[in-house]
Amino acid sequence: MPKKPEAIPLFGVDKVYVLTVKAFDERIKHITTELGKYNIDFEFIFDFDIPEITEKDLSIFSPSNMEMAHKSLVLKNIAVWKKMAAESIQRALILEDDAILDESFRTDLEDIIKSADTLPPGHLIFLGGSDTKLPKGFLNHPFPLVPRRMTTADGFVIDSTLIFKRLEWLKHNKINLPADGLMCKIDADINAPHFWPKKSIVRQASCTGKFQTTLDGSRSKHSLLYIKLRFHWHKFKNQSVKRWLQKL
Repeated sequence: MPKKPEAIPLFGVDKVYVLTVKAFDERIKHITTELGKYNIDFEFIFDFDIPEITEKDLSIFSPSNMEMAHKSLVLKNIAVWKKMAAESIQRALILEDDAILDESFRTDLEDIIKSADTLPPGHLIFLGGSDTKLPKGFLNHPFPLVPRRMTTADGFVIDSTLIFKRLEWLKHNKINLPADGLMCKIDADINAPHFWPKKSIVRQASCTGKFQTTLDGSRSKHSLLYIKLRFHWHKFKNQSVKRWLQKL
């Protein structure tokens, strides 16, 4: 049997966490292969799968119609924050299990981290959004990282200063939002900035038609072919045209 390649540390990142579910065999295989391409060591977060969630776990939520799958993902994210605090992790990369990494992921992430090192502590760097409409002036922003709130939770880098502030927020507030909305809400409340690199380096397989979504009810109504075609159309009209025009 061939020897498994030795993991190569990511520049400026202390830990990589992947949020998944024990029963998601296909997704676990996918993300293991994806990170294996770059010899990246990582830790799965299996805590808080739906069958294991207790009433005590749910006590942090306010009454709402939020589905258990969304609550599970929120709890998994909070588990990462607590792990980072307990293990003194200064900066972590957090990925969902359907993340697809760009071919130049390592070198691009290194450039992103170098830019992030010039920022004050307590921020989030969103790595996705490859089909999202870009605001005016985004590509011409003078700094490599552009201030803007994350739109999804598929892949981002976060530092310890921010997670300690989030954990403090949780001591005084109940939760009534899914993971991406919750993080935006908390970080807005504590004045923690989010940034985007000018080029996305992570995308979601469930948005590109490789996997059926487990969280988005509107997407689950459509075929995987429809999802794939819609993703590429949105990427073309929202970003590709603007990028081509900028180069011209």
